[in-house]
Amino acid sequence: MDIESFRDAILQSTGGTPSYAEITPGKLIRFATNDRKGDKAGWCKLFEDGEGGVFGCWRSGVSGTWQARSDRNLVEQASFLVRVKQAQEEAATSEQAIRQECREKSATLWEKGRDVAAKHPYLLAKRVKAHGIKQLRNSLMVPVQDHAWELHGLQFILPDGTKRFKSGTALSGCYHLIGKPTGRILIAEGYATGATLHEITGHAVACAFTAGNLKPVAEALRQQYPDKMLVICADDDHLTEGNPGLTKAIETAEAVSGLLVVPCFPATRNVADTDFNDLARLAGAESVKRCIEAAASPTSSPESEASDFPLEAVIERLSKLTPLQYDQVRRQEAKALGVRPATLDAAVKDARKGTIADDLPFVEVEPWPDEVDPTQLLTDIAATVRRFIVCEKETAHAVALWAAMTWFIDVVPVAPLAIITAPEKRCGKSQLLFLLGRLSARAITTSSISPAALYRTIDAWCPTLLIDEADAFMKDNEELRGLLNSGHTRESAYVIRTVGDNFTPTKFNTWGAKALAGIGHVADTLMDRSVILELRRKMPHEEVDRIRHAEPNLFADLRSKLARFAEDCRDQVRQARPPLPQSLNDRAQDNWEPLLAIALSAGNEWLQLGTTAALKMSGSESATQTVGTELLADIQEIFGDDRDRITTAELIRLLCADDEKPWATFNRGQAISPRQVAKRLREYGILSHTIRLGIETAKGYTLEQFREAFSRYLSTPPELSVTPSQVSIHAASAVTDKSLPIVPVTETVTPSVTPEPATSVVCDGVTDKIPGEGVLFLTEDDLEMPS
Repeated sequence: MDIESFRDAILQSTGGTPSYAEITPGKLIRFATNDRKGDKAGWCKLFEDGEGGVFGCWRSGVSGTWQARSDRNLVEQASFLVRVKQAQEEAATSEQAIRQECREKSATLWEKGRDVAAKHPYLLAKRVKAHGIKQLRNSLMVPVQDHAWELHGLQFILPDGTKRFKSGTALSGCYHLIGKPTGRILIAEGYATGATLHEITGHAVACAFTAGNLKPVAEALRQQYPDKMLVICADDDHLTEGNPGLTKAIETAEAVSGLLVVPCFPATRNVADTDFNDLARLAGAESVKRCIEAAASPTSSPESEASDFPLEAVIERLSKLTPLQYDQVRRQEAKALGVRPATLDAAVKDARKGTIADDLPFVEVEPWPDEVDPTQLLTDIAATVRRFIVCEKETAHAVALWAAMTWFIDVVPVAPLAIITAPEKRCGKSQLLFLLGRLSARAITTSSISPAALYRTIDAWCPTLLIDEADAFMKDNEELRGLLNSGHTRESAYVIRTVGDNFTPTKFNTWGAKALAGIGHVADTLMDRSVILELRRKMPHEEVDRIRHAEPNLFADLRSKLARFAEDCRDQVRQARPPLPQSLNDRAQDNWEPLLAIALSAGNEWLQLGTTAALKMSGSESATQTVGTELLADIQEIFGDDRDRITTAELIRLLCADDEKPWATFNRGQAISPRQVAKRLREYGILSHTIRLGIETAKGYTLEQFREAFSRYLSTPPELSVTPSQVSIHAASAVTDKSLPIVPVTETVTPSVTPEPATSVVCDGVTDKIPGEGVLFLTEDDLEMPS
């Protein structure tokens, strides 16, 4: 157990470390990260096995992980990340409790405070007045508040100028505001500096207390006051290595597009003079005014040219994120820095130096540099599918939409499974799964996976999980089936398992896209949550290319374009409400809604193709009938038009008369028994009773008992029109977001001439096609009126 290496990693990141004796495996430890009495801002936890740990500092916001070895396999690494997440949550819970206690005690102390004495030694020494502060005994109390004026702690200033915070004060982003914000808001470090600036300029001043808190405070004020000019008033810490007052101020001004002002001292400056309070006492109020009036962009400040601290700070911050957290922000951060994401990736990976798992089990994709046409992209993907896989065109369209959905997984509410099935071997199932892996986002392919590995892998990386040979290893595996079912909708996509020697209940995420390939039929609950991609064995005259012979950049370019498609149209897909075919059952509509939302963002042409695929592949409920609904359907057929009651014995005889139905061999090779019939029907509230047939009586059923069940579970979908009509979409112009045309069925027009091709409606800025001028070829029966 290498505790010394763990302590070294903590010291390098937080500036403090617990003693060797304090570190107990499996226990969260608090320790000091500075030399102040009572400081407990640092925290760490060495895992029970001594092979890894996690640590951080609440004051600075830094966190990191440590591993004794780096040769962990996929499952071990996923387990490690789960323990990291658990420890971070435990630390966050502990921090919240400490923060809450601090808020309560601070509120009590603030109520006990009194008005500040006019001749308080600190105010006299600094030549400033009391602005929104109180006095408790001989100490000044400065409230530490957020933008909503909630009190998070207190700063105590003793008569000699010594400053202390109430233990547990949440400082980041909190400040003390002097004055009412008008045109400009000045941001400074200490109270005396802030009071000086307010009294001389009349502007509102936010006192951030420390140089490190300048940026969080400025960002909070920028969000609250987006129309006001922020002026960052730096301390010139020329005696301190790195001049943190000036460096942090430059970084802050750049981050919020604010102005920077630095105190300009005369030649008679004392060595200890650093801030605007010192400047006012030394050179007078006019010197301070001149500095404020000369405030400029930090890019025009000579001092900023030699400082590259902001870039180093960004890289350091990003290097401490988990792979999943980093992936969520990498593009925005790269754009803010003016570099390519790939360049940022390399810098972050170099900064990590093995302290965190940065070898992801999938390839990161750089978005296509130019805007893409979603219609053409989806068409190209569908053509690529049929180039390598023998399948119906509707199947290829569904594959294209499902692959695109994996790139929109963070904005869609439902993630239907893609189940690739065929009646026999050598039908291309594994090939199609492999092709999906080349098109999907963050794809991980496996031929077998345990339940624990599944939820840990998803929780760690949120990948697109592609599982081959599902028919073999999923047989009788109810836990794995339940995990796959749980990831169907975002709201229910989690499971709870106990972790560690203390059996701590821990929530694991199961949300993400998943595809399964196997022979034959999988469990009904999985089929019901799926888009089913059926394949057949290739005929002698059918020829396709081999995927391994594809040109080198084919799939890389398609993935890159899909990434750009998702980047450009994310909001449109999130807000889309595509018209759903009414002939689909509720679950099928849920499965196809995200795919049709993506199709809608690509225009009417693809909305028509997607709807056609949905109707053909999921339009028949018989494909996913349960045993119960199949029994109901056969009973409905037996009742027909000329029967209103039937005995149980006669019902079983007629059920078993058809050799192609399952009932003749349902009971372990024997005919279904009366008890089995009664048990199945009881689930629908249908109970057998004594009925009269002529002069005889027997146990049986009446038609009236079945009417409600027939109407609820055996509704007949409407037939598709042979000649499709044109549906006007002129009403789309009334939609708030014009890039998301809603297609109400308001009129049916019979064209007298050959209609013009439908005009695609695509995302803003992606193509030059005109929204609202296309026509969508759907029948009224197959559209749900948008609400």
